[in-house]
Amino acid sequence: MMISGGNRMQRALITLLVLATGVLSQTANAMPWIDPVLRPLFSQEVMSNKPVVVVALFDDEFSPSETVRSQGYTASRVNMMQNSLRSQERAVQMLSSTDSADTQFKQLWVVNGMLIRVRASDIQKVAQLPGVKAIFSNRPIHLIGSRNEGYVSPRQLEDLQYTYGLKNLGIPELRAKHPEMTGKGVRVGILDTGVDANHPDLKGKVVGWKDFSGGNKPQPYDDHGHGTHTSGTIAGGAASGTAIGVAPDVSLIVGKIFSGGGSTTLDAILQAMQWIADPDGDPNTKDAPRLVSNSWGGGGPTPGSDPSEDVLCKAVDAWVKAGMLPVFANGNEGPSKSSVGIPGACPSALGVGATDQNDKITSFSSRGPAMWKSGALIKPDVSAPGLNVVSSVPGGKWASMSGTSMATPHTSGLAALLFQAAPNATPQDVANLLMKSAKDLGPAGKDNDSGAGRIDALKALAPALGERL
Repeated sequence: MMISGGNRMQRALITLLVLATGVLSQTANAMPWIDPVLRPLFSQEVMSNKPVVVVALFDDEFSPSETVRSQGYTASRVNMMQNSLRSQERAVQMLSSTDSADTQFKQLWVVNGMLIRVRASDIQKVAQLPGVKAIFSNRPIHLIGSRNEGYVSPRQLEDLQYTYGLKNLGIPELRAKHPEMTGKGVRVGILDTGVDANHPDLKGKVVGWKDFSGGNKPQPYDDHGHGTHTSGTIAGGAASGTAIGVAPDVSLIVGKIFSGGGSTTLDAILQAMQWIADPDGDPNTKDAPRLVSNSWGGGGPTPGSDPSEDVLCKAVDAWVKAGMLPVFANGNEGPSKSSVGIPGACPSALGVGATDQNDKITSFSSRGPAMWKSGALIKPDVSAPGLNVVSSVPGGKWASMSGTSMATPHTSGLAALLFQAAPNATPQDVANLLMKSAKDLGPAGKDNDSGAGRIDALKALAPALGERL
């Protein structure tokens, strides 16, 4: 795997090579936290030349607390996060150079870290870089498994003007009262298996694309189907005669992070999370999405782990600092307690559970609480239709799928409508509106089965549209 980094890569290469030859400051940092998977590589007996890819996190330098309320502040935040890496460059400049092609490097401002490829025998040298506080392995991450219920023909749909998911959210009534509420002018990010941008329900809606799955294809595609399905629930039209999308006039920015088999690695995800926060590499242009929809996740937290030290939670926090709402599937490991996965379990993520046609939480929907060292978090935050959801799939077809992966885009679509109605709303404003207006499905208040309840479009948008709840 090649990791590009331009001049920065060359300077980092110098750093790591110097460390590998033993030229190291006598005032080395204390040993950082090491991913248990990597700990055997810190043995003195390890002499392998096999390359290892790791993510090194550095001490935080950028922790703003102000509320993001405009695109100007967003640009400023992203600039500050990108510039916070200069301390790493200063450390590089203090070291002498040696020539080698074994080490490669890319900076990750989204987590104040570095993606590093180094020989296994030199992995311990990474821990001695100035400011390193944690090192993570490049672990595999898999798509949240959704159940494909099979293709559905337009003829089967023609008696339905709206899917049941849109009906449960109140979209037909909303469009009757406010036909302009379609998400127009709002950009939505999606990290998934890709998208069939030529599907009749999605044609002309994909305005940004990048392939992080290894295919490196310049044009949108989806060799799995999951991403086209989630995209349709957010932005799909009514090409079959049935409306499938909550916000059919949004623009989509899509990063393909999963292969056709539904697998990826941490480095691909972090690079995609960084890209989608600043797609053109210039934070002063308004090309970033207002929210990102994510129907994926991994294992849950442990009581000994801290979200402030988790690399994916740090990336989620960066999205919020940049003014983007992170919407994540809670997982399909229910009904077991504390089965919510990361990043849905992260404090800054809006975790989403799945309901059925009768507003009952599905058995497969992962439950909270998310158990962190800093305390237990109620998860999910909200729920949405996720059982037998009909949406687009590649090849101009439609299919029914089930999972919190299907509930998440319903929530993302409604969030897009809120950003349309209230352009200056912050991610937390929108999250609060979604939770405050949700239909409570369990005991009074937020709970670890359905969160605040099933989201409701009419009630969520009422304040922004000047209506009474």
